[in-house]
Amino acid sequence: KCLELCRNALSLLLTDHRHDAQRKIGFMEMKQVLSSSFQSPLIDIIRDLPNHQKTILVVALLLRRHQKQRESQLQSLRYSKLEQFYQFMAKKYILPKTAPREFRVIIDSLIADNIIQRERGQSTAPQRRRGKAHSLSNDDRLQIMVSFDDIQFAVRDDSVLSKLFEMKLVIPPRFSS
Repeated sequence: KCLELCRNALSLLLTDHRHDAQRKIGFMEMKQVLSSSFQSPLIDIIRDLPNHQKTILVVALLLRRHQKQRESQLQSLRYSKLEQFYQFMAKKYILPKTAPREFRVIIDSLIADNIIQRERGQSTAPQRRRGKAHSLSNDDRLQIMVSFDDIQFAVRDDSVLSKLFEMKLVIPPRFSS
């Protein structure tokens, strides 16, 4: 891996500075090579998301993290629970509020970007027969497909969202399961 990084740095140097034979690989070039080699491509996608989408993603991650601490086997969130938790967080921590329809559209866009994955709930079989398989159900379970560290890194420049990771959140028991 080290040799591959050196090769990538040399390649970067040769493509950027063909005419300058005395140029050396410095800190900035190595930083660029290291971040492109080790950084998840989803970090750039998350950075470019609109503020509402990033906020909902962070809140979903905080809820999943809280639930995982209480029940180690829990891997996904129920859509209705996430929506209720987001409304709670928006009110308590003065986050941007969303209407239920807007929240659904934002979750759909996060699913389309492969940041969140939907697992169908039990009650969606009748909807599928009527041609409504694409709409989210309150029973659908959502799984965040990006690691906690990647999301935290992607929003580190946003002062409000990064503070949510630092705060000791008090989450009511109704959101624990």
